[in-house]
Amino acid sequence: MQITTSSGTSSIPVIIGEACFSTKNTNGALASTAFLTSYNLAVEAIMYEVKWNIIPVANSVTLRQALITQINTVLQISGGYGSSFSTSGCLGNVPSTVATYCN
Repeated sequence: MQITTSSGTSSIPVIIGEACFSTKNTNGALASTAFLTSYNLAVEAIMYEVKWNIIPVANSVTLRQALITQINTVLQISGGYGSSFSTSGCLGNVPSTVATYCN
């Protein structure tokens, strides 16, 4: 993730790891769109928080947690009630993925 602070711009790796994503939308394309929207809005929010020192320590751990929290927050708006994003494993037939998201 590229972050800009008063010290300049740096690149910090943020790996989500295995994650489960579900949405009330049964259409795969709508579910994908909901996740991408949530992810992009979450990254924008984090960039703002880092820039204005709301997240005081910008490292892989704090940025990962902030990203997960922001995705969940935004997902409830864009994906609708019942949508979820979890990094604690998958249950049943919920699809899972291992991916590195970089911006």
